[in-house]
Amino acid sequence: MTQIGLDEIRGMAKRRYSLVVIGAWSLESHFWCKACVHFKVPYIIICYGTELIIDLKGPPASWKKEDLRSARKIVVISRGTGSLVEKAVGGKIDYLVINPGIEPTQNDKFDPFRVMERKTTMGIPSDGTV
Repeated sequence: MTQIGLDEIRGMAKRRYSLVVIGAWSLESHFWCKACVHFKVPYIIICYGTELIIDLKGPPASWKKEDLRSARKIVVISRGTGSLVEKAVGGKIDYLVINPGIEPTQNDKFDPFRVMERKTTMGIPSDGTV
C-alpha cells in the first residue's frame, strides 16, 4: 500500500482524481471496495471503531481484512480505533488519525477558566492540549 496523507487526499480531490471514500463501512460497502479493486480505483475507508467490534450487518472478518488491506488509506477517529484496524488485519498497517471535532455554536464563548477547570477534572496538565 502506498503511503498517503491528508494533504495528498486534498490534492486528489482538487485535481478531480478518481477516489472513493467509504464513510459507512458495512456489507453493502464491501461490494464497493471489491468494485474499486476490480476497476483499479483507489478508495479510502473511514473507521469509527464499532464496525470493527460488532458485526451488526457487516462482512465476515476475512472480508474486512481484504477491504482494509486493499484500501489506499484508512482514516480512523483515534489511535484506539487504529489499534482495532491493526487487530483486524493481523499486523501493522498505515492509518491516518483524524480526531472528530466539535462545532461551537455562536452562543459558545471561549472561557479560559472553564478550560482550566475541565483539564483539572480530567487530570490533564495545565499546559496540555485538549
